[in-house]
Amino acid sequence: MVGRAGGRRVRRGLAAVTVAIVVLVLAGTAYGLSQYQAGRFPAGVWLGPVAVGGMDGASAAQAIRNWAQGQAGECVLLAHEEGQLALDLQEAGVGLEVEAAVRSALAEVYEGVPWWQVDFWLHPRPVGGAHFDIPLRYGREQFARALARLRPVLEEPPRDARVEFVPGRGVVANAERPGRTIDVAATLRSAPLVLSGPQLVISVATAAVEPTLRQRDFAELVLLGGFSTSYRTSSADRAANVETAAAALDGATLAPGQEFSFNHTVGPRVASAGYLPANVIQNNEFVLGVGGGVCQVSSTLYNAVLLAGLEIVERHNHSVLVSYVPSGRDATVNYGRQDLRFRNNTGGPLYVRTVTADRTLTVEVYGPATALRRVEIERQVERTIPFPVVRRSDPTLPAGRETVKQKGVPGQVVHTWRVFLDDSGREVAREDLGRSSYNPMPKIILEGPPLPAPAPAGPAAVEAEPAQEGTPAAPAVSATGTEGQVQ
Repeated sequence: MVGRAGGRRVRRGLAAVTVAIVVLVLAGTAYGLSQYQAGRFPAGVWLGPVAVGGMDGASAAQAIRNWAQGQAGECVLLAHEEGQLALDLQEAGVGLEVEAAVRSALAEVYEGVPWWQVDFWLHPRPVGGAHFDIPLRYGREQFARALARLRPVLEEPPRDARVEFVPGRGVVANAERPGRTIDVAATLRSAPLVLSGPQLVISVATAAVEPTLRQRDFAELVLLGGFSTSYRTSSADRAANVETAAAALDGATLAPGQEFSFNHTVGPRVASAGYLPANVIQNNEFVLGVGGGVCQVSSTLYNAVLLAGLEIVERHNHSVLVSYVPSGRDATVNYGRQDLRFRNNTGGPLYVRTVTADRTLTVEVYGPATALRRVEIERQVERTIPFPVVRRSDPTLPAGRETVKQKGVPGQVVHTWRVFLDDSGREVAREDLGRSSYNPMPKIILEGPPLPAPAPAGPAAVEAEPAQEGTPAAPAVSATGTEGQVQ
């Protein structure tokens, strides 16, 4: 009896142990399978435009990358009021946060689900959402380059008020027009942060660009300063150059604070721009050069600007004296090397007018009445340098003849000031404009070949016609002089 009962107890214990072992094995297997399945997406799950059901995280991430690489410029649409531009992700500077999207989606799929409830066979199971978005990142520089492709379509420069001088009415301005530019920052701020489907639509933002000069700014301009010079004695080609440069300068406008450049405004003095060969100064002598005479325009402008009270930024005097403006008040220019520059310090707009009539050039500067000032220019010649005389042989001249190729011009050192006066004529400010040093220009005399020596004379001839000593063949020429200024 005892033996049989003990055997039954042993058998029951073995059975219990066996059951426990089976349960533990099954539970472990189930847990392992659940952990395996928890790293995979259930069927019916999408990440952005890609179905990832049945895939583990790594496979899902690779599937998304493969999709992105195969878009062929159709994924990103830059939409604007004129249409749209299709690009791929890389062209648009848009990146996908793939790993972050996969981790987040897996965590949400299995969030709060006990391991024993995981569907081992990947049957569809209701989750928080079968569609998950992919976070995006934008490369600003590449994105800006993509937007730049739309500039010809979307951007339009502003148009300043068009200004002209109308006799009897003065300076008249027509209405300005605002422009438009692509606003990269605003476009990025409004761009989607996630990719939900096969296309990413980004609305391109634009911003208005206001004109610099407005019609109302020119409502009450007055003449601030003007100056005239004559070119009546100039050759036809030099006169043409003066008028060409004056026409290029006419109508120039400056916004408050803007700097003016003569070279930038007038442009290169080349034949294609209508300039002709005329006398220019080179190595203290006159030689032919394209654009000779343009310095008269820059010098006339300089004097008008001085009298208008504007701030001088750059000015150079000639190497020798010129005749069309007083010494110390000239302004030479050489494209790419020497410029005349000034700044609009009036607080309002400026308008430059040029007039050429009866071989006289006039430059006028108009600006706000609040900038009108009374100005005088003072000069002091500190030194005068006599000119030398240079003689050169010229075989083309008749024997014994000579001619003056170039008149001599003395040199000078001149100190110049700009004086500001009040309404009563009292000096209120004095500006030192500096010293101008001018080299003397030599008087150049060309000499023909010497006369042939006379044939020997017989004694009778000598007695009948004695030599006249002390009588020169031509008047003596002084080594120094003050013959005048360059024309």
